[in-house]
Amino acid sequence: MSVLASFYRWAMAEGHALAEPFSYRTAQTVFAGIARTVRVNQASRRRPKPHVTVRYLEPDFTAMFLNGLAGLGPDGAVDRLFHGRELARNACVGGLAVATGLRLQEFTYLLAYEVPGLPWWRTEVPIAFPVPTGVTKGRKFGTTWISYDALAAVRQYLQLDRAATVEGSARSPPPAWGEPLLVTGADVRGGQINGVRRRWETLTPSDRRRLVAPGGGSCLLAVKAGGGPFTAWGSVFERTSDRIRARFEPRFPHVSPHRTRHTFAMRTLEFLVSGYYRQAAELVAATGGDTSWSAGTTGRPPSWSRPPAATRVRMRRWRCICPRPTRCWCYATFWGTQAS
Repeated sequence: MSVLASFYRWAMAEGHALAEPFSYRTAQTVFAGIARTVRVNQASRRRPKPHVTVRYLEPDFTAMFLNGLAGLGPDGAVDRLFHGRELARNACVGGLAVATGLRLQEFTYLLAYEVPGLPWWRTEVPIAFPVPTGVTKGRKFGTTWISYDALAAVRQYLQLDRAATVEGSARSPPPAWGEPLLVTGADVRGGQINGVRRRWETLTPSDRRRLVAPGGGSCLLAVKAGGGPFTAWGSVFERTSDRIRARFEPRFPHVSPHRTRHTFAMRTLEFLVSGYYRQAAELVAATGGDTSWSAGTTGRPPSWSRPPAATRVRMRRWRCICPRPTRCWCYATFWGTQAS
């Protein structure tokens, strides 16, 4: 408002305007013991509509966002007016973020070796998804879950688009990042890094972006043209939400990477309240199938066997009103334990 008021004052001084479209009041300010009388502009910016303050995506907006990342329209048809690059990568990582609730740092610096394998057959129950300590908040190991369809999309990206991008890559990290870390003998748990065996979970984000795969290219899940690591997910999500809002849905909110975490929390709460997970586990157990959560499973994921210490502390302080998705997540974990 101050910039706009300054513009109108200039226009009045130059004779382009007769008056300012603002009203003022006088006020006393004190700075360094000196009192001054100033004018205060009473104009204020418009406040956002209630739907803008919602910090998660509704199911229809979630589908619209994931379609936008893949270069599709809201109806799932190819958007012929949009010519983006690396659409398979964007759709894969966007779906991973929504399906797992990982933080920006966690899915940005996730290694291709750390993605769990697909079960032998399709399952409706969630699949355990370990989160390495090297990229988590507070350096604490965690386990989330992912749906079969979302994990299948990630595995498909690894085997097709990503494999074609990194094949024969001569990419090397910039000297400013530090010495390249050459990887050999990689497996699910770790690999030889410059001749020394190390576990993936001990690697920090700065170490992970310097990794060079045996066949060339970065070891991160998401790579860009040339095989280098791709980390600009905030920009990708922002451009996608802006394009949807400009072309398809004016009410579509700005989507930051953390909004996908809130979306996952609310979606999990909806599934737990509706009994979706419990019914899926009972169905798999009745048909003699494998839930693919862990060896010796009892029909619930390992993280549900007992709520974490942080969750138990938050549950003691639980109130009847749940204004934030983070509290919803604690609520969902607690009642998921009880239901299981």
